[in-house]
Amino acid sequence: MHPFREGNGHAQEAFISELGRHYGREIDFSVITKPRMIEASIETTNDPSSHVMKHVIEDAMNPGSREAIRSHSKTCGRSVKSLCTIMSAPPAPEKKSLARFSATTIALPAL
Repeated sequence: MHPFREGNGHAQEAFISELGRHYGREIDFSVITKPRMIEASIETTNDPSSHVMKHVIEDAMNPGSREAIRSHSKTCGRSVKSLCTIMSAPPAPEKKSLARFSATTIALPAL
């Protein structure tokens, strides 16, 4: 359901964060990338029994998970958003190799 022309994701995050506060939980979506949130929203809309959104909220709610994501991003020298975008990016499609004895090679995303 999209009640607004724009800002549905922000409204969803605000609602979930406020619901968490009501029950004494901090839910910090700053460690969740936009692509991951969109994917979870679509998956849950298509399959309400999917646990994808549950995992997103657990990562946003669990201080250990949030710290691990932030810590990992500092280690790699990337922002949380760009790191998670890379980590959640779909695998690159296989490409045919020009080598005589190799059937395929895997294309790696540019960093």
